[in-house]
Amino acid sequence: MSEIVNNIFTIIAAGLVLLAGVFILRFVVRFAWKFVRTALIILSVIIIAGYFFGIFDIAFQEIGIKGLLP
Repeated sequence: MSEIVNNIFTIIAAGLVLLAGVFILRFVVRFAWKFVRTALIILSVIIIAGYFFGIFDIAFQEIGIKGLLP
């Protein structure tokens, strides 16, 4: 009888670990997304500022975007 109870407790513990893992993963993804979003915003500002100040030379006509440059 104690082996059956032990198996039941093991199954309950595995279920709790899986359930806790889902919530922990949600927290980690939300936390990581804040850094990724901030990095993307900073990167886009650097690229736009670099283009306008002449640091980056982006040729729009070579990639098929017409009408953006004279």
